[in-house]
Amino acid sequence: MKRRIFLFISALVLAMLACKAAENTPPAPAMVMSLPTSTRAPPVTPAPQTCQIKTGFAAGKVNMRTCGGTRCPNVTILHEGETLTRIMRHAVDGWVPVRNSTGLHGWVNSKYITCPRLRDKARKE
Repeated sequence: MKRRIFLFISALVLAMLACKAAENTPPAPAMVMSLPTSTRAPPVTPAPQTCQIKTGFAAGKVNMRTCGGTRCPNVTILHEGETLTRIMRHAVDGWVPVRNSTGLHGWVNSKYITCPRLRDKARKE
């Protein structure tokens, strides 16, 4: 019984010390939780190209996802006219890897963005 009480108090003291140490550290920047994506990273283009969200609706919204597919979790919601930077030259299975103005990386369906040289390729898919 004494051993259990000792272990409980020890665990409580360690938890309090961990909390105290966390108070003294500067706050971490906001992070977006995402699930693991493909192990293959998309190659970065030498000159970043900008794209815009085009849903066809004035208040249109599109999901930016962690990978190229509707089953992938959302990273954020993008709005009509929002500017993105394309990370890869070509769409992969109809999805384009992009970065938004706040630096978040994700994938957007090519039907909902217009990019130089991607517009014609998206229509063929």
